[in-house]
Amino acid sequence: MLGAEYAQCERYADAAVQLTVALDQAPDLRPARVQLALLWLTLQAPSQCHLVAQPLLDLPKSSEYHQFGVALVALGEGDSTTAIQALLAARGLETDNVALARDMNLLLDALHAKSSAAEVGHQAAISAYAGQRL
Repeated sequence: MLGAEYAQCERYADAAVQLTVALDQAPDLRPARVQLALLWLTLQAPSQCHLVAQPLLDLPKSSEYHQFGVALVALGEGDSTTAIQALLAARGLETDNVALARDMNLLLDALHAKSSAAEVGHQAAISAYAGQRL
């Protein structure tokens, strides 16, 4: 929770530290994993995003967290089509974290509004992470 709060305050380095510590202590804490992957994407570190998101890709495709992981990795690779498909798939799945699902929907909206992931850039990830609409 402290990592998410730091991110809200735009203290991204502190947020990355706290979210990393949280995952070190509880690797199965999926919302923190999505938040940290999104944060790395925001900080223009797609390789770190992929590393953090990798365990999400191992989940069943019927998991919203798997779809979030696919979307974040795709964005890191500049593949907005795959990111959009994954985020649309996540919309139809049961959620256990309404706030996180809402942020990912904001990211989807930003992707729909732009013609490519490169145009969305990392500003969309920052806005979605902070819960703000572009």
